[in-house]
Amino acid sequence: MIPGPEVWKKMVEKGTNDEDSVWVALGNAFPETQTLVLARATEGDWERFFRRYLTACWGEIQIVCRTKHLSLNDAEEVLQELVLRLMKTGESRQKGTKGLLGNLPARYLQEREMGAKKARFRTVLKRVIENLIHEQVRARHRSSVSLEDQDSELAIWLDESVDRILDRQWIASALDQASRRLWDESFTANTQGKKRWFHVLYYTLVREQKAEAIAERFGIDRTNVAGLLAQSRRRFIELLQEITGYDDVEELRNQVAHQAQSLLDSLERVFQEAGGGRD
Repeated sequence: MIPGPEVWKKMVEKGTNDEDSVWVALGNAFPETQTLVLARATEGDWERFFRRYLTACWGEIQIVCRTKHLSLNDAEEVLQELVLRLMKTGESRQKGTKGLLGNLPARYLQEREMGAKKARFRTVLKRVIENLIHEQVRARHRSSVSLEDQDSELAIWLDESVDRILDRQWIASALDQASRRLWDESFTANTQGKKRWFHVLYYTLVREQKAEAIAERFGIDRTNVAGLLAQSRRRFIELLQEITGYDDVEELRNQVAHQAQSLLDSLERVFQEAGGGRD
């Protein structure tokens, strides 16, 4: 059964997420890849899929739309288009998987089975959202630009594209530095709790392990894991503020939007450079 707009709108009204992509990753708002839920969506059963994923998608859309100076109406249009894109049957364009047919969950599962899809499904969703918002920005810009101004519009777009790339490189570098400093602080800490900060954050975000597994790994009570995770998140954000010079957390959030994957990559690099860490 495919729920209509009135159904999925009620779903997102109950749980709007007010965080951007890095904060989403730190808060684990997007669920882990739910293979059974995706499989049911491939057969047209979307209700469980929407209940698992739509609230997080809506939160991501709102945050990114704000950073692009788009209105709430624009955000709602992006959400509607996202739902349509998810359900639409299409063909895979990735090298090595061309010709695969199905809706987005179906193509994802087929590509993963073939070994061609390594990204988590939440990463795929975020890329779709980013592309839809980019299309929305361009549509709004085109509608407000006269024909004689189109040449200058192209020049502005090229300048903004270069700036965007440089900004992403800067934020990725800041995430790398914050990850390394969190590792250093954990390694030299005087208490057992602080010594585990980096590892608890790493195993939660990168390895997607539950509190029970992390507690067993370190020989601690599972109730202590949540506290350590909250402390490590807080310290990581403080380090980002120090590195970037942003005292205002809201400003920092706007700067690091769409960098969740860079965060995971930074944590993985530091972990591997340290020889896989010390368990």
